[in-house]
Amino acid sequence: MQNKLALPILLMILISLPLGYGVFGFIWGMIGQGIEWPIRDFIAKSFSNLNKSALVDSSIFSIKVAVLSTLIALILCYIFIVYAFLKNQFKLISILMGAIFIIPHPTFAILLELTFSNASMLERWLTWFIVSERPILPNTTSLIHSPSGGFYILAMAIKEAPFIWFILLGVTLTHDFKNQIKVAQSLGYEEAFAIIRCILPQIYQHLKFPLYTIIIFVIGHVEMAVILAPFEPQTLGVMILTLFNETNEFSRHQAFLLGGWLIILGLFALLLFHLIIKICSDLFHFIMTHHSAIKKSYSVRYLMNGVPILNFFIGFTLVLGIIGLFILSVATYWPYPMLWPESLTLVHWKEVAILSLPLLFNTLLIAFISVLFSLIIVMFLIEITKGTKVRHYASMLLFLPLLMPMIGFLLGILILLNQLNIPPFFAVVIGHMIYMMPYFYFMLQKPLAAFDKRWLYASLSLGKTPAYSYFFVKIRLLIHPIIFTVLLGFIISFNQYLPTFLLSGGEIETLNSQALIFAQGGSKRLLAAFAIMQIALSLLILLMGGLLWKCTRKSELYSESAIG
Repeated sequence: MQNKLALPILLMILISLPLGYGVFGFIWGMIGQGIEWPIRDFIAKSFSNLNKSALVDSSIFSIKVAVLSTLIALILCYIFIVYAFLKNQFKLISILMGAIFIIPHPTFAILLELTFSNASMLERWLTWFIVSERPILPNTTSLIHSPSGGFYILAMAIKEAPFIWFILLGVTLTHDFKNQIKVAQSLGYEEAFAIIRCILPQIYQHLKFPLYTIIIFVIGHVEMAVILAPFEPQTLGVMILTLFNETNEFSRHQAFLLGGWLIILGLFALLLFHLIIKICSDLFHFIMTHHSAIKKSYSVRYLMNGVPILNFFIGFTLVLGIIGLFILSVATYWPYPMLWPESLTLVHWKEVAILSLPLLFNTLLIAFISVLFSLIIVMFLIEITKGTKVRHYASMLLFLPLLMPMIGFLLGILILLNQLNIPPFFAVVIGHMIYMMPYFYFMLQKPLAAFDKRWLYASLSLGKTPAYSYFFVKIRLLIHPIIFTVLLGFIISFNQYLPTFLLSGGEIETLNSQALIFAQGGSKRLLAAFAIMQIALSLLILLMGGLLWKCTRKSELYSESAIG
């Protein structure tokens, strides 16, 4: 037994070293990194030089964004799942959610900014077809950077909704909910309320941890905040990144301190979210218990009639945004309120093609190496911890980075990598792997655990070697979840801006990081071209994965027919 546990424990120790040092390095950065004067005085001085009013406003705004965007995303997915059950529209909603999911966060923010900003294509269309007297200048008020932050909160909710939706979909496919709905209907519940009363509470039990990770992710998010969030108050993540980019060590120490404060705010946001869910649950239970007339009400079914309008609005925004990006990328002079530019040119695409070749190479190479090593480590970890007591500890260890705000945890990892003198490229790969392996473990644990070992025994009994049996039998039978996991890994890697920027010190540039630079100030034509290139890259990876999936499926059918 001890020999069986030795290898899993050794691997967990190797994985825990960078994670533990990331936490230790972050704490070490908070207490001054060897500052000569007393640490307590140094911390007090650091906090005293911060703008207290701005810090309070940023803290409140960050909590508001994290909690509200997660709640809205959850409600949106609940509405979609009820509608999917009633109308059998799982495929249509999954296509819409998948389209949002594959777009990187900065690209999604850029798409929304160029669609809803002043002098955008949407405003030009509204001006031409609705307003009788066309204005000379665009509207001065804009949804983007609104002081309330409402547009940013809604954008974050829509961007995180696909993550919740696909977990909902997975739970739905692995549980027999239809029979439960029939039983509830036989007790007098209308179908929609049967779904809400019986199915949604069961689904929520599988969503707790994903919702908590979304809250922690959003509260320290930077990429979309830089593009869509209000200038005042800033999100705390943007404030930390701004301080860290300062050249003096004092500002960087302030960034570490605010990172610690961000962790405290994350815990408070989790408690607040849990409290809101508890209150809503108790309120809903009271209404359903004391108002029997609601059981036969068709109000929810009527409410579901608005879901197609919501789907159309989201889909229309995506299509209009992509069309607007493409036109803007080839436009020359395009004064407001003209619907079409005076002429078209490919000069911006030529410039982007020259700039993007090394960026595209870095993006794909980092993604490929990160996916490959994450897949090997996670599959090996699952195999050697199967049936042991350390399996739960291994999952807790891998999910640790998701329970800390990204910008704070990465600052600690940065100290470790700097002390070890790891080259920037490999530092970025490690950063991507840290945030990739938890999802790989989540995706592959159940398929690997459910694998029937008799396939291996049959292969070995035919004289095949253990290596052949593993790679050509077990991996072959598990190819579909592996393909899906690899696709997810590429999408995750394309989204990683902070690990790329912080861990490389800005030396390694990818399409994602370059697009964000243009979004903060630069040519909108080049920005549109970069955004289209990122969307096309994600679609290309998805298409290649789909073709590989189809080819392996055909191979399986051919093998089955040959055996039959």
